[in-house]
Amino acid sequence: MAVDVTLVFPANHPDGMEYIAAARERGEKTIAASSQWDADAGLDIGEIVELPYVNDPQFLQVFDKLVLQHKISRVYAPAVAVFTWLKKQIEEQRLQIQLVGWSPIAREAQRVRKILGVASRYESFVDICSDCRSVLSKLEVAAAFRMSGQIFGESNSDKIAAMLAILLLHPRAT
Repeated sequence: MAVDVTLVFPANHPDGMEYIAAARERGEKTIAASSQWDADAGLDIGEIVELPYVNDPQFLQVFDKLVLQHKISRVYAPAVAVFTWLKKQIEEQRLQIQLVGWSPIAREAQRVRKILGVASRYESFVDICSDCRSVLSKLEVAAAFRMSGQIFGESNSDKIAAMLAILLLHPRAT
């Protein structure tokens, strides 16, 4: 049975690093590649293959060689320039490789819509719980939810909204 191999390029992009981590949990084989060395990403990912930038005249030749060498059938491209360039090349050159995932712009737009939806659902809750002292815009509430979501264990929206309200109840000490 043939095993699908996914090239993650650029792998040192935060979404690329997340993809590789999730792929490892699924048992998916990945090849990490980047056009620039990133020591921190290398520590997290392991081996990173170097590819030229997509606007380099040698890119397609080096890319094709990597695809053949590792039997790559899919590419996850979290950077807009790489995704757009590869999509165009796949169509024009009829490359036998598949781009996986949404375009980076569509992915970020979905994240923003989702977090703004959460903020909308909790905006009045924060205002009521802070004795109507909330001076936060929906965007600021969304930013608080997005940032707190990066803290381990802080995934309960009710708790995050309550903490926002408590912070608004207590003016800063001078």
